[in-house]
Amino acid sequence: MIKIYIYNIEREFLEEANKKLNELLNYYFHPFDDDGEEFVFDGIFPKHLYRTNKEKCIKTTFELREYVNDLSSHSLTPLHEYALLKILYILKDLEEDENRYVIKKEIDNEEIESDKNGGYFLEDIDIDFFITYCFQDHDFYEVERIFEIFVKDPTVEDFASINLEEYEDLVSEDIFREYKRIKKRYKIFKNLMRDNVSLEKQNGEVVNNILSYVEGNEIFILDTSLDIEEGDRITRISNGQEEAYIITNSDSYGNNYSIPAHYELRVHKETAFERIQAMIINNQDNSITNITGNNNRTNIRTTDNSKNTSIKVTEIKIFNQIKEAIKESDILATEKDKLISNVSELEESVGTSNYQSKYQNFIASAANHMTIIAPFIPELTKLLGI
Repeated sequence: MIKIYIYNIEREFLEEANKKLNELLNYYFHPFDDDGEEFVFDGIFPKHLYRTNKEKCIKTTFELREYVNDLSSHSLTPLHEYALLKILYILKDLEEDENRYVIKKEIDNEEIESDKNGGYFLEDIDIDFFITYCFQDHDFYEVERIFEIFVKDPTVEDFASINLEEYEDLVSEDIFREYKRIKKRYKIFKNLMRDNVSLEKQNGEVVNNILSYVEGNEIFILDTSLDIEEGDRITRISNGQEEAYIITNSDSYGNNYSIPAHYELRVHKETAFERIQAMIINNQDNSITNITGNNNRTNIRTTDNSKNTSIKVTEIKIFNQIKEAIKESDILATEKDKLISNVSELEESVGTSNYQSKYQNFIASAANHMTIIAPFIPELTKLLGI
């Protein structure tokens, strides 16, 4: 049985109410039961969910029908509630169009005293009764609007005593992803920033005692007056040891209701970056790893039997190959654009003193996509000395 939210409800009334609700569900799903018509599922779920996870929609409807038929008490999830309310509205419209009742109004049971069950008799139960009393509220029905409010003011969850994570199925993936991003930021600022870091600029300038929050590959900084760029270095003392990070992406945000202006940095641990470089060098047995000047070279674990070769930037095809590999990957479009931009900067720096720093920035920014980038790294390292 599913819960009916009226005061002083008796079990007999609850059981009979669920029987009548079962009549409604059987009436709605009759086409599917007889002919397997899936349109009865398509019409009661958010379109994005039915398109991406039809199996979950069908599973939810079967659960709903089982709930009203057993003797256990069930609380509905927002997705169950959404589907049930949709069905009730569809059947109510059908009643009005055809001017007849979808469920029976007469009953054989003796009437229950009116001071019980919220003052209702079983013969009073109709579709409007279920629309009103099967749900504690109808927030799930306009949940997209609540998500929009949350983006502007994250305190809405606290104020309305609602956890929007429970409503993930009712909004599209991009809306829920944005919700998660903002909620994470809100929690950070709500709980205050407690990390103390230093910023080391690429020109040698150092700024100490910066209030921040460090979590994994992300660092949040409140002081937006700072000039923070990709390639800068962040350090902090943790458990008596210095941790160093290379900034791979720097975004600043203005005041947004409960969230103050701040920097949101994507970083990569310097020690992890050094391990990647060491791995690259160690894996290049019997190969030339550095080329210096126009005709010089350095050989590692091999005898120099090669001829002098001059490599021109215009002859290097590796960068176009990397860009094509990135474009064909399934990573987010924003990340693709950023990586392709880094590749272009790396290509432009070949033969200059900036190549090494651009190379380091590129490897750090691509650290989460090494399966795509790894095949090209040996060729990129050969250009370190040009």
